[in-house]
Amino acid sequence: MFGPHRTNVAREIQTPKDDRRPTDRRPAPQRLRNPGTRTPAPPGGLPGSGHPPDPSAAYEAVRILSGKWVFAVLVQLARGPHYHNELARSTGMPENKPLDRVLDRLLHMRLVDRTVHNLAGSAPRVRYQLTPRGHSVLPIIDELAGWWQATELPEH
Repeated sequence: MFGPHRTNVAREIQTPKDDRRPTDRRPAPQRLRNPGTRTPAPPGGLPGSGHPPDPSAAYEAVRILSGKWVFAVLVQLARGPHYHNELARSTGMPENKPLDRVLDRLLHMRLVDRTVHNLAGSAPRVRYQLTPRGHSVLPIIDELAGWWQATELPEH
């Protein structure tokens, strides 16, 4: 059934491009720009200014902050520097792999700083702390939590 004698079904089903009618052609979907080359928001892009904020910047911020453990890690690091195992225990993560992924993502976005302490006679310890950029995210998290509490739906 799946041996070399089986023909490629997908190739049989495809219609040649030349046989399509002009009405069947759809415009190609617009791709998002490379987030690293975003254009700055227009002057006065703040609320009430009449200019909308740059949507690609908002998209990128939400993409960075989305994730199951990102907020938990940021909130714990807002309380002060933590070593890896302390951070895993305080966030309640069952395994180290998700924490490593979150920390790598936050390090890449320069929200978290990593310091390796080499102690004589023992394994190196890694300490994580928020950068100034990471601290600038905390008011946004507070604002988001306040919005959610203010607009929470009543229970049925």
